Amino acid sequence: MERLANSQLVHRLVFLLLMLSMRSSAIANVAVQDFDTHIEDAETVLTGMVREGRQGQVILVVETSLKGAGKPNEEIVIDENSRLAWRHVPGGGPMPPTSYADFVQQIQQSDWYQKRVVLVGSIKNGKWISYCYDWSVWTSGLSTRKEALKGLSFEELVKAIKSKLGESTATHQVKTASQGTRAEKPAIAPNPQPPVVQPTESKKTFAPRPVTPPPSDEPASSTPWSMIVVLTVAALGLLWLLLKRRS
Repeated sequence: MERLANSQLVHRLVFLLLMLSMRSSAIANVAVQDFDTHIEDAETVLTGMVREGRQGQVILVVETSLKGAGKPNEEIVIDENSRLAWRHVPGGGPMPPTSYADFVQQIQQSDWYQKRVVLVGSIKNGKWISYCYDWSVWTSGLSTRKEALKGLSFEELVKAIKSKLGESTATHQVKTASQGTRAEKPAIAPNPQPPVVQPTESKKTFAPRPVTPPPSDEPASSTPWSMIVVLTVAALGLLWLLLKRRS
């Protein structure tokens, strides 16, 4: 009986160790995204605190936005679909909570609940979606699983993230500028076209018409009246002389 009990105990210990190794392997397979990939690929990087809201729901109270959306003191809902506080089943990967009560319990038992944290993910319809489950919640450099950052405090981690984001922004601007330069082509000047001369209407000169005086009511005479008078006087004088000689 004693040997049987010892054998069963050994089998249980072996089974427990096997389950723990499978769980660690599953967790390692899920957390494939490193610190740099988190920062570069995520839409939003926030600092804040996860706590209970006024209406009893779990919320993220934003402190600062390091990347993307998010305003100071903004409250973002965290629920069972936010990919936080999920269980990691050996061989099956992360599993969502079975109920909202189970989700709240897992959140409250996490080591980052009601602490200043860096959260990496996105905001969809007013709710937080974690980038890579609980591995996207950092309380210090140790949480990032990056060897060079393990000794950083929360404040130092935030500075490192800002520096990383600045480098990414500068690199993106350089790439954008170089792509824009390659895309630009020298503008080809159009062939100069001769000016089109619009035909102008020829100016017509009109010669002034001779103005004819209106016809006079008096008949025109070929001899002036003064000559008629002179001739009449002369004829009368000659006639008078002839009559005088005869007498």
